[in-house]
Amino acid sequence: MKKLWVTYAWKDNEDLDVDYLLQELEGAGLDVRYDRRQLLTGQRLWDQIDQGITNPVNSDAWALVVSKHSLESEPCREELNYALQRALTSRGSSFPLIGIFVEPVDKALLPAAISTRLYVNIEAQDWLERVRSGVEGVQPSIASKIISPIAIKLHWNQGYYPLIVEIRPRSGLWNPCLAAILLNEKDYMFGALVRPAGRIPRIGTVRFVEGPDRERPEWFLRGPGEGETASPTMSMFIIFNRVPTRLRAGTPDTMYEIDLSEDNIVKA
Repeated sequence: MKKLWVTYAWKDNEDLDVDYLLQELEGAGLDVRYDRRQLLTGQRLWDQIDQGITNPVNSDAWALVVSKHSLESEPCREELNYALQRALTSRGSSFPLIGIFVEPVDKALLPAAISTRLYVNIEAQDWLERVRSGVEGVQPSIASKIISPIAIKLHWNQGYYPLIVEIRPRSGLWNPCLAAILLNEKDYMFGALVRPAGRIPRIGTVRFVEGPDRERPEWFLRGPGEGETASPTMSMFIIFNRVPTRLRAGTPDTMYEIDLSEDNIVKA
């Protein structure tokens, strides 16, 4: 079992937040070592931490819980830089140094030895696996994220319009490109047009094609003017007078249903 020495600011553990991180690291199969477990009362703190991180018997890696409290104090930074220098001198440049971020911190305050090595943010779901793999020197076991074939951005409260939905394919072309809402809500959709991705268009005169969906009569179709093509660099912007209950978008052959509250995309 690999031994991980963890250094942190006591201020960060007033609500047991650090204790929770230590508990999770132990649950991941690491022998976690830290001040209250290893250090002796009445002896100099950093002298003992020095022994914890420079002696291979005591640790295989060192992690710092990075917070404003642990970096913004000048004395703490001085002691940290001293400890880092001692660790690298005695253990070599391959000694794992890991920063565990618990809040946003000015990167300029980070010692170079940590900023150029592995650091993780506890907001990431895979933070624990990344720390474990860093300590053990193995590739992290992280499942690849499934990326949707379409990109969506919801632009709320754009002047007179409560919602503009920007949607584009990540590959291929949509020609024609269409949006569909329920027939009884067809007046909710002002129109649709194609413009460069990421640039909310200025709404003027909008040309569009429209009509009922012959295969799904409960839906109403509306799309940009004839010849406009959505692509990985050109988005279809769907403009709404009112937020619809449901929305589908894509091409006549492949339509996607978009959950406007969660940005979930389900292939129709």
